[in-house]
Amino acid sequence: MSGQALGSYSPFHVTFFIVALFVFATLWAPFASAQNTVPNADAGKDFTVAVAVEGHFQGTATDADGYLVKYEWDYDGDGTFDTLSTTTGEATWTYQAVGVYNAVLKVTDNDGGQDNDTVKVTVVEGNTPPTADAGKDKQVHAMDLVTFVGIGKDLDGKIVKYEWDFDGDKKYDWTSTKNGTTTWIYTIPDTFYATFRVTDNGAIPANATATIKVLVFPANKPPVAKAGVDLTAHALETIRVKGTGYDVDGKVIKYSWDFNGDHNPDRESPTTGETLWYYDTPGVYVATLTVTDNAQLPSTGSDSIKITVLAPNQAPTATALPAVTATVGNLLFFNGSGSDTDGYVVVYKWDFYGNGTYGWSSSHNGSTYWVYDKPGTYKARFTVVDDVGATANATRTVTILSKKAKPVPPLIEFNLGFVVALLIGLGVGAAAGVGGAYAYLYASIARKYKKVKELEATHTGAEDVTFRGTQVGEREPPSFRGGGDGFD
Repeated sequence: MSGQALGSYSPFHVTFFIVALFVFATLWAPFASAQNTVPNADAGKDFTVAVAVEGHFQGTATDADGYLVKYEWDYDGDGTFDTLSTTTGEATWTYQAVGVYNAVLKVTDNDGGQDNDTVKVTVVEGNTPPTADAGKDKQVHAMDLVTFVGIGKDLDGKIVKYEWDFDGDKKYDWTSTKNGTTTWIYTIPDTFYATFRVTDNGAIPANATATIKVLVFPANKPPVAKAGVDLTAHALETIRVKGTGYDVDGKVIKYSWDFNGDHNPDRESPTTGETLWYYDTPGVYVATLTVTDNAQLPSTGSDSIKITVLAPNQAPTATALPAVTATVGNLLFFNGSGSDTDGYVVVYKWDFYGNGTYGWSSSHNGSTYWVYDKPGTYKARFTVVDDVGATANATRTVTILSKKAKPVPPLIEFNLGFVVALLIGLGVGAAAGVGGAYAYLYASIARKYKKVKELEATHTGAEDVTFRGTQVGEREPPSFRGGGDGFD
C-alpha cells in the first residue's frame, strides 16, 4: 500500500479504516483518563480577621502525577473567583463588612484535573494594635540587678499580657498580666538586645514589640557616699557640708551635691565632698551627695541629710560705755554688753585702737581693763558675735593725754658731817634747834607724799580706774635732800 494514492483505495477500505479509528478511540479513552490523578486542595485553617484589616490565606495543593497550573480564590463564596495565581495558593484579602465567609480555593493540574477546599473566615469589628515602649538603651555591669520598665498602651482596649526576652533568643523569659516592670541579672559582659512585647484584649488579639540594646560591662562594686549629719541653719546663712566617699575596687572621681531635690547637681568637685551652700527660704530640705567611681562603666553611690532652715537670723546688738578722757598710763575700765533676740552671743571682743586688731575677747562678757601708753584719740570698737556668726559693733571714744610730771619731795638727807659742822660753828644749842627743824620738815613732807598716793589711787568712777601714785619700776619716795616741799 505504500506509495499508493488515497484515491486508489476502495470505499470498503476507507470505511473500514474510519471505523477502526473510532473503535480504538472509544476503547482507549477510559484507559487514558484513568492515568491522571486529580490534585488535592487545602484552603488552610479557619481564622478570624478584623474589618479593613488584611487577611492572609495559606492555601496549598498537591498533585500526585503532575503539577499544578492554577490557584483560584473565591473569598466570599459567591461562585466568582476573585484572584488567580499560577504559582501559589497564598493570598491576601481585605473584608469591608463584619460577617462569616466561606472562602473557596480551587486548584487545577496540568492535565486539567481540579479540586476545591473551603476555609471559614470570621470578620469582626476592627482592633487597633497596641503600642510598646521598652525604654532607653542600657549600660550595666555583669551581676548588677537591672531594672526593666516596659510600658504598653491600647487605644481601644487594654493590655492583657506583658513579656520580656532579655537575651534576644526569641524566647520570652518573663511574662506578666499586670505590668511590664521587672528585673534581670546578666552574668557575663556582652551586648544583648532585649525585646518587650505586649498583647491586647481585642477579638483578634494584637501585639506590639519594642527592643533596646543592653551593653554589659565587667562587674564593678559601686562606691559608698557619706553625706554627714543633719543640719539646722537660718535662711541666707552659709552652710558648710562635709561629705565623704570611698570605693573598695577603685577610687572616687566626682562628688556631686543636690541641695534642692531636683536631681541636678548644684555643686561638683573631683576631689572633695566638702562645700558651701545657703537657702533663701525657710523649710526642711533633703540634700543628697552622689559619688562616682572610675570604673569602665562608672558606678555611683548616694547618701542624704536633712537640712532644717529657720527664718533669717536677726543680728545681735552691742552697747559700750560713753567717751572717756584719761592720761597715759591710766588703767581704764571698758564695759561692753550685747544681746541677741533669736539666739545668744558667743563672743565679746574689744579693738582698743580702732585699727581692726582685737586685743581682747571673751565668751562670757564684755568687761575688761586696758592701759594706753601713748597720747591720742582712739575709737575703741566693741564687737559681739551671735551663735550664727552675725555681728554688731559699738564705739567708745578714748582721749589719752600726756602724763603730768609727778610731784617729788625734796631730796634732803640727814648728813652727820653737816650736823657736826653746825654744832661746832653755832654751838650745841643752835645745832639742836636746827636738827629738830630738820626732823619736823622731813616727817611733814613724807606724810603729804603718802597721802597723795592714797588719794590718787582711789577708784574715781565706774568706767575709769586711775592709779596716779607709784608706777611699776619706780622707787619709793626718795630720801630727803633738802629744799621746799615740792607741792603746789
